[in-house]
Amino acid sequence: SLDCRLPGMVTRSPLPVVMSHRTQLPVDCKLEARAEAALFYTDAGNACLDGFEVVTVETLTPEAVLRDLAARGITRVLLECGPVLAKSFLDAGLVDTVAHFSASHKLALAAENDMSSMGLDLASGFERQASLRLGGDGFESWQRRDNRGVV
Repeated sequence: SLDCRLPGMVTRSPLPVVMSHRTQLPVDCKLEARAEAALFYTDAGNACLDGFEVVTVETLTPEAVLRDLAARGITRVLLECGPVLAKSFLDAGLVDTVAHFSASHKLALAAENDMSSMGLDLASGFERQASLRLGGDGFESWQRRDNRGVV
């Protein structure tokens, strides 16, 4: 639910930002129950969601959302999303660091949620900084190279 659960750190929870072509959240979405504000970006017209500031953009793209967030003073974004949104940020060159976690067991996912179907080729534009095994699971950290190949 993107909340910081450490004692004394509740005020440090990240600001939730949702990007959607729809004007409603799934009924089981926990973000609407948050007391704090959140941002909801859409290109689907007017929406009214409790607990959200709705921002309507002409075209819902990573660039449009990041431009608005930057105007609000937000300069760091953690993407916790599915493969379609992740790929759109990667394809636009808007990702500096990738933290990739992999599970040791297969999950039954619908095709649109399956990261392995992305054809993700981090090696072409990123340099691996760390690779760890966590029990049967894995973690890799990747950093973007600049156009000269420098990390």
